[in-house]
Amino acid sequence: MAPGLRPALGEQTEPVLRQAALHAMPLLQALPALPRRRSEAVMLLQGVAMMGGLYRALRATGRSDAVAGELVLQAAAAGFAGLPQALRSLYRWYFFARFGPISASIFGDGDPADFAGEARVEGEVYAIDYTGCAIRTLLHRLELGELGPWVCRLDDVQSKALGLGLERTGSLMTGATRCDFRFRKGGPGKPLPKPG
Repeated sequence: MAPGLRPALGEQTEPVLRQAALHAMPLLQALPALPRRRSEAVMLLQGVAMMGGLYRALRATGRSDAVAGELVLQAAAAGFAGLPQALRSLYRWYFFARFGPISASIFGDGDPADFAGEARVEGEVYAIDYTGCAIRTLLHRLELGELGPWVCRLDDVQSKALGLGLERTGSLMTGATRCDFRFRKGGPGKPLPKPG
């Protein structure tokens, strides 16, 4: 995370990261308890809590919502960029080979405050339509709703780094009625617009 922040923060990088860890601890403790079969959902929510800790630490330095959100995104992007190519290829293979079970472990029991939706494969397209988002619910509960659009853009950063070919027309966080994820192996992807 530090390499993505160092150009913008300079000597403030280490103190901000220490504060981020302190801010992240109560966020991690506030995560809902989910059954073990929901491990993918748990990892997503843990990542969001850590992003929230960094976001709060950056806001505490006087940075605006937009600047703090962009810095969180840059830090995550640097993490993905630092992965060895072999690990990226392995992740891409795993994602597409295990698409059904991975999707099933994310979805809850249909509660729109949880991850709700449908996953399917349509030829070469791996589709997920979310009608409920536990990340959105969590961010609002933790009073971090303004971080939502940057969390959504992290999906685009991950897709680009790992070659998942993600395309979306909207997300629940930005006011759409659903998140319409469409993955194409090695496709170019189409990112969501940058938050206003």
